[in-house]
Order: sequence, then C-alpha cells, then structure tokens
Amino acid sequence: MMTKEYNIGDWVYSSFSDKPCRIVGIKLLEGDYADVKVEGVEGWKDINSLTPIPLTPEILEKNGLHLYNRKTNNLMEDCNHSDCFEEDEEFRMELSLDYNGKIRWSINGDEYSIMPLDYVHQLQHALRLCNINKQIIL
Repeated sequence: MMTKEYNIGDWVYSSFSDKPCRIVGIKLLEGDYADVKVEGVEGWKDINSLTPIPLTPEILEKNGLHLYNRKTNNLMEDCNHSDCFEEDEEFRMELSLDYNGKIRWSINGDEYSIMPLDYVHQLQHALRLCNINKQIIL
C-alpha cells in the first residue's frame, strides 16, 4: 500500500493489534516511506505494518446501507444493487454492486461510476470528498 493511500482517521488492520484500528498520525519520511501511529498501539510504526480492511456488504449494512436490486427493490447478492449514503434535493452519493462483485460509487446516479471501493478507507475518502460526515462502524 502506498503512503499516499492512507489518511488520518482511516480504519486499517495493524500487525501490532488484533482488531481494526484507526490511524491517528502519519509522519512522512524520506522518499515514499512513512511511519504511522494507530489507536491502541504505542509508538510510531512502519506504514508497511498496516493492511487495508476489505469493504463488504456486511460493513455497509452495519452503516445503514442495504444493497438491493434497483428494478425490484429486493435484496440480492449478484447484480446491480444500489443504496444512497446521503440524499437531499441536490446531491446523492450512490453505492452499487457491479456484475463483477465490486462496490462502486457515483454522484447523483451518474451512469459512470467514479471508482471501485475495495477497502473501508477508500469509502472513508469518498465520503470526505463528498463532504459527508459519517463515522464508519466496523
């Protein structure tokens, strides 16, 4: 994982902890190296001790999202599901499960997704980009 991929507040796994933890500090070093501080772990650790947390439908459901088929509104597991993280009259962040099982996001139902979301920290970045203040529950 590249140093530029993580931000303070991101949920990750650390080889120094047996449970998910949040990044609370990043110290850039020479080149593309960095040390990080994570919640519940003492001292600065090499960023390579971190592993991203895969984003799963279960994590989405814990955060109030249910993947469903747009046409039938039935819960499904295999294609074209969507739900909105936040919706108002002018703005909607939509998540969908594509035919390859990748979770993708778009804004206002644009037919072209912006990028796949493979990990929890990528969802956190997408939410921040959309100015949605949502704490992710794991």
